[in-house]
Amino acid sequence: MSKSDAPVRGAMWWVLVPLLSVGLLTAVPFGWLAGRTKRARNTAIAVAYAVAAVLALVFIPEDETDNWAVALAACVWIVGTAHTAAVMSVLRRGRGAAGRSTGEVNREVLRAAMEREDLRRKARALLAEHPVAAAEMRIGRPDLPRTFDDGGLIDVNAVPADVLVRHLGWPAERAAEVVAVRERLGRFADGKELIAFTELSPTRVDAARAVLVYSA
Repeated sequence: MSKSDAPVRGAMWWVLVPLLSVGLLTAVPFGWLAGRTKRARNTAIAVAYAVAAVLALVFIPEDETDNWAVALAACVWIVGTAHTAAVMSVLRRGRGAAGRSTGEVNREVLRAAMEREDLRRKARALLAEHPVAAAEMRIGRPDLPRTFDDGGLIDVNAVPADVLVRHLGWPAERAAEVVAVRERLGRFADGKELIAFTELSPTRVDAARAVLVYSA
């Protein structure tokens, strides 16, 4: 969860700032929010409220209440207080300035993971049914320039050792061993052979099973 998405205890106390200042300090809560979220929209809102408050102060006449500046001041007070209450209520519940709840963020992450899994499934099918086309599309080859998204597959029978280190987190010594054994055998048929002919632990191979492929 990002800082802006996390629930903020005491956020509702900011409502008192515009309420008790008769709207003159409505910009303050939004300035705080802009500093917290680093979002230009919150900065713009804070500036707008500050400008409105200054205009109201400058142009309200001393002996007259029926005036546009008076109406502006009242609007900043009432609208600003309600606006602050709404925004801080959302922030208190953990929805952040982006307006997304933790549950919504989690659903987005889950959806992205499922999409990557679907991409890998389709790429595996291509590799099995159309190996020549798969080779041209460079499936499992993140070390080569390409445009086809295979969901992050790694072709154990083709990639250099540094890819195994960077993408799978395998020790450099083990990655170099995989490449050396691969050159001696010609190719690995599957994960069982990878475990049988190298010093890689079954745990490491199982952890990477979702992305490993073995081209012919």
